[in-house]
Amino acid sequence: MVASPAVLRLTEKERYGIVALVDVALHGEGRAVLLREVAARQSIPLPFLERIAGELRKLGYLQAKRGPGGGVVLARDAREVRLGELCLALVGPKEPVLIVPPAPEGLPGTSASAAVAETFGLLERSLRRQLDGVSIEDLVRAARRIEEASAPADGDFVI
Repeated sequence: MVASPAVLRLTEKERYGIVALVDVALHGEGRAVLLREVAARQSIPLPFLERIAGELRKLGYLQAKRGPGGGVVLARDAREVRLGELCLALVGPKEPVLIVPPAPEGLPGTSASAAVAETFGLLERSLRRQLDGVSIEDLVRAARRIEEASAPADGDFVI
């Protein structure tokens, strides 16, 4: 079976879900984080984030903490949650993250079309490995690096 190009398709919901988990890991550090704080920091409409957080709880990525100091915390260690797994969980079983439609049946194959299909198959496998190689903790480290790079240096005048 010959495959066509792979496409990574994430909706706003899935992207916000990933961003929310990174934010909770980044700002939680052992304490619960309020969803309204995440929504404000990430410019996500709170009702939308609440629905996404509910789904993330059902999927086992977030836990709700009630009472004083309540909010949400990661349900699993940030080092264990892989981006590939998370994307597949958020998208659900109806549609895979990577969409590789088969070549039309009954069409004669050429060496050119076989070469293109082979290359896109390699790209799909590479993208899957890349996604599976990134954890939420990796994204937290990247966010901290970006924050540090954009922070004013000591002695800089800030208005």
